[in-house]
Amino acid sequence: MQGIVLSDCNIVKEHIEKTTTETGLKVIVRIVNKNYPVGVKTDKNYIDFKKIRLHPVSPKLSYSIAA
Repeated sequence: MQGIVLSDCNIVKEHIEKTTTETGLKVIVRIVNKNYPVGVKTDKNYIDFKKIRLHPVSPKLSYSIAA
Protein backbone atom coordinates (compact mmCIF):
# COMPACT_ATOMS: atom_id res chain seq x y z
CA MET A 1 0.00 0.00 0.00
CA GLN A 2 1.33 3.39 -0.95
CA GLY A 3 0.78 6.65 0.93
CA ILE A 4 -0.65 9.73 -0.77
CA VAL A 5 -0.73 13.43 0.03
CA LEU A 6 -4.28 14.64 0.56
CA SER A 7 -3.67 18.20 -0.60
CA ASP A 8 -7.22 19.08 -1.67
CA CYS A 9 -10.80 17.79 -1.62
CA ASN A 10 -10.71 16.48 -5.19
CA ILE A 11 -7.83 14.11 -4.41
CA VAL A 12 -9.74 12.80 -1.38
CA LYS A 13 -12.89 12.44 -3.53
CA GLU A 14 -11.05 10.50 -6.24
CA HIS A 15 -9.54 8.05 -3.77
CA ILE A 16 -12.79 7.49 -1.88
CA GLU A 17 -14.62 6.82 -5.17
CA LYS A 18 -12.14 4.02 -5.93
CA THR A 19 -13.57 2.09 -2.97
CA THR A 20 -15.31 -1.15 -3.99
CA THR A 21 -16.11 -4.54 -2.50
CA GLU A 22 -16.27 -8.04 -3.93
CA THR A 23 -20.07 -7.91 -3.69
CA GLY A 24 -20.28 -4.84 -5.94
CA LEU A 25 -20.40 -1.85 -3.61
CA LYS A 26 -19.54 1.40 -5.36
CA VAL A 27 -19.06 4.69 -3.57
CA ILE A 28 -20.38 7.98 -4.92
CA VAL A 29 -18.88 11.13 -3.44
CA ARG A 30 -20.39 14.58 -3.59
CA ILE A 31 -18.53 17.58 -2.22
CA VAL A 32 -20.77 20.24 -0.72
CA ASN A 33 -18.96 23.57 -0.75
CA LYS A 34 -21.07 25.22 1.89
CA ASN A 35 -20.15 26.88 5.15
CA TYR A 36 -22.08 25.56 8.12
CA PRO A 37 -22.31 27.68 11.27
CA VAL A 38 -20.51 26.33 14.33
CA GLY A 39 -22.22 25.98 17.70
CA VAL A 40 -25.83 25.86 16.50
CA LYS A 41 -27.94 23.99 19.04
CA THR A 42 -30.96 21.90 18.05
CA ASP A 43 -34.03 21.77 20.25
CA LYS A 44 -34.20 18.26 21.77
CA ASN A 45 -37.95 18.15 20.99
CA TYR A 46 -37.09 18.34 17.28
CA ILE A 47 -34.85 15.22 17.30
CA ASP A 48 -36.45 11.81 16.74
CA PHE A 49 -34.14 9.67 18.88
CA LYS A 50 -35.89 6.46 17.73
CA LYS A 51 -34.25 6.89 14.31
CA ILE A 52 -30.69 7.17 15.69
CA ARG A 53 -28.76 3.88 15.92
CA LEU A 54 -25.45 4.05 17.80
CA HIS A 55 -22.58 1.86 16.64
CA PRO A 56 -22.28 -1.19 18.98
CA VAL A 57 -18.47 -0.92 19.32
CA SER A 58 -17.88 2.84 19.25
CA PRO A 59 -21.20 4.60 19.96
CA LYS A 60 -19.53 7.93 20.80
CA LEU A 61 -17.82 8.05 17.41
CA SER A 62 -20.26 6.47 14.96
CA TYR A 63 -24.01 6.35 14.43
CA SER A 64 -26.56 6.09 11.64
CA ILE A 65 -29.87 7.84 11.20
CA ALA A 66 -32.82 6.09 9.56
CA ALA A 67 -34.72 8.08 6.96
